[in-house]
Amino acid sequence: MATAAVIPANDLPGDLVGWVELLQEPADASEWNLNTALNAPESQWVPISNSVLNFSFDASAYWVRFTLNNPTDTNIRLIFDVAQPLQDYIGAWLVDENNMPVRTWQTGDRRPTSGRPFAYRAFAFPISIAPGQQIQFIARLDTHDGLYDALPLSLVSQGTFFMQKDREALWFGFYYGAITILLLYNLLVGVATRERDFLLYSLYLGCFLLWNLAFRGYLALGPLANAPILNNMATAVFGGSIFISLIIFTRRFLSLNTRMPRTDITLMILAAAMTIPILLAMLDYYAPVFQLIIPLALIIMLSVLAVATYLSFKRIRTARIYLLAWVFLIASAFAYYGRVLSLVPSTWLTENALNIGSLIELLVLSLAMADRIRVLKQERLENQTYLIDREREMNQELKEQVALKTRELKQLADRFEQESITDPLTGLKNRRTFESTLEQSVRQQDRDNPWLCLALIDLDYFKNFNDQYGHPQGDKLLEQLGQVLLHTFQRGDDCVFRMGGEEFGVVFRTDSTQAVTAMLQEFQTKLAAIPSQASAEPVTASVGVACVLNGNSISPSELYVRADELLYQCKSEGRNQFRIGHLDEPATGKDLARR
Repeated sequence: MATAAVIPANDLPGDLVGWVELLQEPADASEWNLNTALNAPESQWVPISNSVLNFSFDASAYWVRFTLNNPTDTNIRLIFDVAQPLQDYIGAWLVDENNMPVRTWQTGDRRPTSGRPFAYRAFAFPISIAPGQQIQFIARLDTHDGLYDALPLSLVSQGTFFMQKDREALWFGFYYGAITILLLYNLLVGVATRERDFLLYSLYLGCFLLWNLAFRGYLALGPLANAPILNNMATAVFGGSIFISLIIFTRRFLSLNTRMPRTDITLMILAAAMTIPILLAMLDYYAPVFQLIIPLALIIMLSVLAVATYLSFKRIRTARIYLLAWVFLIASAFAYYGRVLSLVPSTWLTENALNIGSLIELLVLSLAMADRIRVLKQERLENQTYLIDREREMNQELKEQVALKTRELKQLADRFEQESITDPLTGLKNRRTFESTLEQSVRQQDRDNPWLCLALIDLDYFKNFNDQYGHPQGDKLLEQLGQVLLHTFQRGDDCVFRMGGEEFGVVFRTDSTQAVTAMLQEFQTKLAAIPSQASAEPVTASVGVACVLNGNSISPSELYVRADELLYQCKSEGRNQFRIGHLDEPATGKDLARR
């Protein structure tokens, strides 16, 4: 195992610096496998000095590792997040104390999305640590032909991860919704007025939107999920297209063919040069493409900035608005490319600089386009009524688009709320909804089914099963138990919950305690028939059922305590049995046990 400090899973450090170790695979050696990395000299492993790895242009593969232990008596679930959608290849393993892999992943943006642990735009790896367990995570990072983007690494609890990604999804939903609305708005204006400025601006917006969707990993979750090579090409193809459409739009918007004809020719040459890396990207080159795109992009941005500055000094109104808009975008682009080239630190601000700068740039440039509409109105007074009508129609369409995006965000929030009350492993409702359901059931009465029952079910010897056959088999058994419970308690008002670990709960009503006995016998029969690939022994469980008639003044906690007492009586008397008790009767005498 690793010699670095072991991370306590119940008290994660805020920063992975010093906890995670890095090893560079020799570029002139054959590709390493897991055993090669595990047997590498400890002196070759170096603690990372920054939680954001930045190798830039490098043909070597890199390994990262860290060790976790769980000093608590409960299972802990963590997520190791590599928040970079453009990482070509990632091989990851969870290794036990005997250096034996217990879980393996092979993923990356040049592999199908179906191989990712989660349907997530980047790469996140679930880590489940049993009480007292120590486990090592190790991963191999490699590229297609020698280009890494910055790799932000984080280790958080499962709940924190999904909460962060929920907020991220809302932010990107707003961002892409805003760009889409601007795209549709300018496209409609361009079609209505037949002004090429708006159409060319729409082309630029479209290229930028598609590039950002590829750059942020969202294309890999949608239309290109099963075409990883095309998805990988999309970043370079649409990235180069941004600068070509930028030059075309700039020439038209600033009338460079008449105001600065020589500069206009220079920009067209730069646009033609940008087609070279686009063609190379289509031939599946990657690192050479960005070795061309980055300097070309910097030259284009500096040229556009110089042109806008020069025309602004000439007191051209459109050039001044244009300059204001592009200052934000160019500054953000310099921050991004500086991060790729390791010239500036990789932080949240530099990682999202293009999104922040582009949003500001698009908003400011929209003001320039609005000013363009005013000029058009002055130049075409005879069409004033027509333009006003069209503007009203587009405003209404804009409102409908905003309303549509708002409804979509609400639906997304509702889905996240539903996921927060559901156990991710079994699909059953979790303990969060159990308490409110039990409280509501205690207050209600049913004339046809006067008995309210709470059953607590606990798998027998589940810890031994997990220790012997591993957590994947244990998880599979829990899923099967959940399905058995759903098929046994399947009436409309029956509610099945996963309380935590191997403990489950059922809240249901019945017309007699004899009916409860029949249901539990049916449950035991189905449970024993579960097909298990790990063990030939039948699966058993202990069940405690507390029942109470309509009209009794009892609290949910009293009902729960009674069922829990009956459950532990079953366990103390040999397991593989059930007990049924009435809350208003003594603990003995009226309890029924069945094996």
